[in-house]
Amino acid sequence: MNKIAFISDIHGNIDALRITLQDIKSRKISKIVCLGDVASYNAEPEACYKLLSENPDIVWIAGNHDLMAANLLEPINCSPKALYAALRARKHLPSEWRHHIQRLPLTYHDQDIYAFHASPAKVDEYLSSEQRITRAIDFLREQNIDAKYIFFGHTHNSVVYHYHHGLTVSRDNIVMLQRDGTYMINVGTVGEPRSEHKIIEYCVFDRDQLQIEFIQLHYDHAASYARSIKQKSRIYNQYILYYYSIVHFLFRVKRKLVAVDDDHSTLAKVSTRMEHSKSKVK
Repeated sequence: MNKIAFISDIHGNIDALRITLQDIKSRKISKIVCLGDVASYNAEPEACYKLLSENPDIVWIAGNHDLMAANLLEPINCSPKALYAALRARKHLPSEWRHHIQRLPLTYHDQDIYAFHASPAKVDEYLSSEQRITRAIDFLREQNIDAKYIFFGHTHNSVVYHYHHGLTVSRDNIVMLQRDGTYMINVGTVGEPRSEHKIIEYCVFDRDQLQIEFIQLHYDHAASYARSIKQKSRIYNQYILYYYSIVHFLFRVKRKLVAVDDDHSTLAKVSTRMEHSKSKVK
């Protein structure tokens, strides 16, 4: 069996993560790649970090919310809700996990597979349009990254893009892959669904059959959401939303006034900060 499970955007949802890992185990898939964003929004990020770190079969890369929680990325590109979640996660993240995040890779490369959290250029860029997908493929080619199957998360929406004499898009649950061209696969979200269907979604890549399958699982979203409100790990009333909308506006003003570098969230800049943080710990 030559299958790999790709999971992403867990966001502190231990219930969803446990169900996902159990489902992967039931399918006898031993290789798991986590594309980051274990932190923020839901109530149990530490339990999620612990569960992931205890599994030697999981390759784990950092997402933008992990980096913000570890003080390796400023939340200047966040919405008000994401800004609140990021700053709260940073405040409550134990030093043990901060040090762990400092040592996570930002990408994963194995033969013809390449993976990252958001985009190949930036840790917080949304590949949410066909133009951006094409630009990401061009960027990888410019960087001489030889990969045919490219996996990412961040947008919380599962989709398969195929670039070969133009770009085609598929949102089917099962997608049979061709041998020509390049594929960009968004794997969905485990713990923070944004659509009306509050379900877990991850993907399985079958190398032998050249197939992508999006797995959809049910969990008690209402219970997880209620715990996050009780723990105040996400914005929990309209007054807090109003306050962080003002903070968000001031962040944007500050960014313009001090001319914050647009390269702040590039993989190169983030990697440099991670190396610097690791040397300080030593």
